[in-house]
Amino acid sequence: LRKYTGFTVDAMNLAKGVIASGIMGVSIYAMYQAAYGVMQNSGYAAIVAGLSGSFVYVVVLLLIGGLNARDVQRIPRIGGKLADQMRKAGLVKE
Repeated sequence: LRKYTGFTVDAMNLAKGVIASGIMGVSIYAMYQAAYGVMQNSGYAAIVAGLSGSFVYVVVLLLIGGLNARDVQRIPRIGGKLADQMRKAGLVKE
Protein backbone atom coordinates (compact mmCIF):
# COMPACT_ATOMS: atom_id res chain seq x y z
CA LEU A 1 0.00 0.00 0.00
CA ARG A 2 2.78 2.42 0.90
CA LYS A 3 4.45 1.80 -2.45
CA TYR A 4 1.41 3.07 -4.37
CA THR A 5 -0.09 5.68 -2.06
CA GLY A 6 2.76 6.87 0.13
CA PHE A 7 0.56 6.14 3.15
CA THR A 8 2.16 4.57 6.19
CA VAL A 9 0.60 3.37 9.41
CA ASP A 10 2.00 4.77 12.64
CA ALA A 11 1.76 1.89 15.12
CA MET A 12 1.71 4.19 18.16
CA ASN A 13 -1.22 6.24 16.86
CA LEU A 14 -3.02 3.05 15.90
CA ALA A 15 -2.53 1.68 19.42
CA LYS A 16 -3.85 4.90 20.95
CA GLY A 17 -6.97 4.66 18.78
CA VAL A 18 -7.50 1.04 19.77
CA ILE A 19 -7.15 1.90 23.46
CA ALA A 20 -9.57 4.82 23.18
CA SER A 21 -12.04 2.65 21.26
CA GLY A 22 -11.93 -0.07 23.90
CA ILE A 23 -12.55 2.39 26.72
CA MET A 24 -15.35 3.98 24.71
CA GLY A 25 -16.97 0.57 24.14
CA VAL A 26 -16.93 -0.23 27.84
CA SER A 27 -18.34 3.20 28.70
CA ILE A 28 -21.12 2.86 26.10
CA TYR A 29 -22.12 -0.50 27.51
CA ALA A 30 -22.16 0.83 31.09
CA MET A 31 -24.01 4.01 30.15
CA TYR A 32 -26.61 2.08 28.17
CA GLN A 33 -27.28 -0.21 31.12
CA ALA A 34 -27.58 2.76 33.48
CA ALA A 35 -29.73 4.84 31.14
CA TYR A 36 -32.04 1.94 30.33
CA GLY A 37 -32.45 1.23 34.02
CA VAL A 38 -33.60 4.81 34.58
CA MET A 39 -35.60 5.47 31.38
CA GLN A 40 -36.88 1.99 30.45
CA ASN A 41 -36.66 3.07 26.80
CA SER A 42 -34.00 1.42 24.65
CA GLY A 43 -34.02 4.15 21.99
CA TYR A 44 -33.32 6.98 24.40
CA ALA A 45 -30.81 4.85 26.29
CA ALA A 46 -28.95 4.16 23.03
CA ILE A 47 -28.82 7.87 22.19
CA VAL A 48 -27.52 8.76 25.65
CA ALA A 49 -24.96 5.94 25.51
CA GLY A 50 -23.76 6.93 22.03
CA LEU A 51 -23.35 10.59 22.88
CA SER A 52 -21.55 9.84 26.13
CA GLY A 53 -19.32 7.32 24.36
CA SER A 54 -18.33 9.93 21.78
CA PHE A 55 -17.40 12.32 24.58
CA VAL A 56 -15.38 9.63 26.38
CA TYR A 57 -13.54 8.75 23.16
CA VAL A 58 -12.42 12.34 22.54
CA VAL A 59 -11.42 12.86 26.18
CA VAL A 60 -9.38 9.64 26.23
CA LEU A 61 -7.65 10.58 22.97
CA LEU A 62 -6.75 13.97 24.43
CA LEU A 63 -5.46 12.40 27.65
CA ILE A 64 -3.22 9.83 25.92
CA GLY A 65 -2.04 12.18 23.17
CA GLY A 66 -3.86 10.45 20.35
CA LEU A 67 -5.24 13.66 18.89
CA ASN A 68 -3.11 16.41 17.38
CA ALA A 69 -3.77 19.82 15.85
CA ARG A 70 -3.54 18.47 12.29
CA ASP A 71 -6.34 15.99 13.02
CA VAL A 72 -8.56 18.72 14.45
CA GLN A 73 -7.87 21.03 11.50
CA ARG A 74 -9.42 18.45 9.17
CA ILE A 75 -12.87 18.98 10.71
CA PRO A 76 -14.94 20.85 8.10
CA ARG A 77 -15.81 24.50 8.80
CA ILE A 78 -14.59 24.69 12.40
CA GLY A 79 -11.34 22.74 12.35
CA GLY A 80 -8.91 25.63 11.94
CA LYS A 81 -10.36 27.79 14.69
CA LEU A 82 -10.91 24.84 17.00
CA ALA A 83 -7.31 23.64 16.52
CA ASP A 84 -6.00 27.13 17.36
CA GLN A 85 -8.08 27.30 20.53
CA MET A 86 -7.04 23.80 21.57
CA ARG A 87 -3.37 24.68 21.00
CA LYS A 88 -3.72 27.79 23.17
CA ALA A 89 -5.35 25.72 25.91
CA GLY A 90 -2.56 23.14 25.68
CA LEU A 91 -4.92 20.31 24.70
CA VAL A 92 -3.18 19.35 21.45
CA LYS A 93 0.29 19.51 19.99
CA GLU A 94 1.30 20.22 16.42
